[in-house]
Amino acid sequence: MKTDVREKFRAIYDRYERTIELHEISISVIGNYAKKYDYSITKKIIEIIKKIDTKNGKLTALDLSALAENLDKHPQQELLFLKNTIVSIVSLMDNMFSLIFRYYYSKNPDKLSIDNKSITYLELDQVEKIDDAKTYLLDKEIETILLNEGIRNRFKILKEEMGIILPNNQEHLQELDKLIKTRNLIVHNSCNADQEYIKKYSTESLKKGNEIPLDREYVLNSLALAFYVGGFILQSTQIKYTDKKLNSSDFILNDLIHELVKKEKYTYLKEIYNVSQELALDDSTKKMIVINFCIGAKKQKKSKEHIEKILIKEDWSMADDYISLCLYALRDKHELFYSQLKKLIKDKRITGKKILEWQIFTLYRKKAKFREIIKKVIK
Repeated sequence: MKTDVREKFRAIYDRYERTIELHEISISVIGNYAKKYDYSITKKIIEIIKKIDTKNGKLTALDLSALAENLDKHPQQELLFLKNTIVSIVSLMDNMFSLIFRYYYSKNPDKLSIDNKSITYLELDQVEKIDDAKTYLLDKEIETILLNEGIRNRFKILKEEMGIILPNNQEHLQELDKLIKTRNLIVHNSCNADQEYIKKYSTESLKKGNEIPLDREYVLNSLALAFYVGGFILQSTQIKYTDKKLNSSDFILNDLIHELVKKEKYTYLKEIYNVSQELALDDSTKKMIVINFCIGAKKQKKSKEHIEKILIKEDWSMADDYISLCLYALRDKHELFYSQLKKLIKDKRITGKKILEWQIFTLYRKKAKFREIIKKVIK
């Protein structure tokens, strides 16, 4: 069965999201092992150096050999892991751009650049079928864009040629530029800063040739940035190129904002909320984006009045039981929230998995009454 556009881009997003999650897990698990390894090496070095005081300032040949061996290992495993993760993040984004451009140019071959609209006799000699020749030309076009064009030029193609709505927060785009530049310096300059990096991105006393400081927080923030940018672009592309009516389950943006709230990456929520007013989303999806945006505001300790100003812009008169539950929580109508929750649990319409995953419930997890209500559901 042929996959249509809405399913195609939803599937790309789902794989993209899972890969981001795997990177986050690997930072938590493998990154911790790497950190422990580096610490063990540091500990050995300190133990060897301490021997100087007990041996009249002298070390044996065996001690010196052990010191040299451990200094050669120290400390690099965690840093090496972080560098590799940065490279993988950018490669993941490259793949996402590649899939979008491949779809676009396969449907619009007349948009190929002049150099890639024709094939030479020698190139033709290397292919066996017409489809192979088409694939070859597409590959050349995408390779040119990914290798020779910067991230801003990719955005230009998406916006001006393809008509895609893009993220436009300049602070976020600056961070994206920095991520790409960092990746390039890791691959091509041993992660050492050049003059361009220092001029555009350095806030420390970094000099040309110094190693760029990387830590776990920066890598996790980079994963969130890649997740946001990729999800945003895939949603906009999906809507642009489908002729079929999209169902709530097809849309990407609501899942994106929910996951960013879950990751506590609140800086991206406002732009998602704003663009949801421009994109052709159905009413249910738009309302869930508003709900998740307000959950993010609530988790940031925004006032009840602040949240109400957002909520009153929508018509909630036809809200279903799940939306009503969320509205009660956001408006601090706790008894109505508990009553609705009991009803949904009794009717078996809320499972333990939803209670663990839905971010609305994080507002109540420390409350005794909430824990009492759900204790039979969460086993």
